[in-house]
Amino acid sequence: MLLLVGAVPAWVKSLTWGLLPYIAALTLMTVAMVLLWRYRARSIVGRLYYTALVVTGWGMCIVLLRTGLLQH
Repeated sequence: MLLLVGAVPAWVKSLTWGLLPYIAALTLMTVAMVLLWRYRARSIVGRLYYTALVVTGWGMCIVLLRTGLLQH
């Protein structure tokens, strides 16, 4: 709930290193999404679903940046 309103306790900032694998995985997912669209792999519904996952992931990344959790 605190993350939702942007009021995060100071001790949460020590968890920032745990977000690096999240960003790495999100980058790889973005590359996979581009390749899915470029080579028309999977069905259109599957590609749209995967695109929605990637967009949602980047949206969460932006939320974490705005709350200051990805800064040192």
